[in-house]
Amino acid sequence: MSFKRQFRRLTLSLVLLLLLSVTAPVAAQNAPQPINLGEELPGEVSLANIAPAFVFSAERPMTISVQVQATSAGFAPALRVINSAGALVDEVTNEAGLDRLEAVVPLPQPGPYILQVQSANGFGGGFVIALREGLPDPVPLTVGQTVEDSLDSQTPVARYLFEAASQGSLRLIIQSEAPQP
Repeated sequence: MSFKRQFRRLTLSLVLLLLLSVTAPVAAQNAPQPINLGEELPGEVSLANIAPAFVFSAERPMTISVQVQATSAGFAPALRVINSAGALVDEVTNEAGLDRLEAVVPLPQPGPYILQVQSANGFGGGFVIALREGLPDPVPLTVGQTVEDSLDSQTPVARYLFEAASQGSLRLIIQSEAPQP
């Protein structure tokens, strides 16, 4: 066998070996685990599963709150949210390297969304992911109409939506019956 032929065969073998080593970790990724609002599920970022995935099915456009708490020392979580078409909806990078990550993510359409937990600092580790309903949908305001509402520990946030002409101005007045510090 000629040197040229041996060299080609060796090069082809090395290329195939390299391709197998690069694609093997991707093939080893686990299927997304279903998660619902109000649930907390454990997971782990490791060499065998570098981006554990969870799937949430939104029944309507909504906003969710996602918390990821590291359970292993030195692990800093990051989060990616992907829609059913594979488009990135949100990415939370955790540049500070904290062991707890919280994000409010708007889901613009009903359907499945993939939540991928990754490492923000290059170290693997365990975590717990939790989903809660996010901010309430905004209540439309009409100019000149008074709206009465209340907030408490069960409902700490209220959102409102109004439209105005780009060249006009509006004044929003909020009055509280409670004494303010």
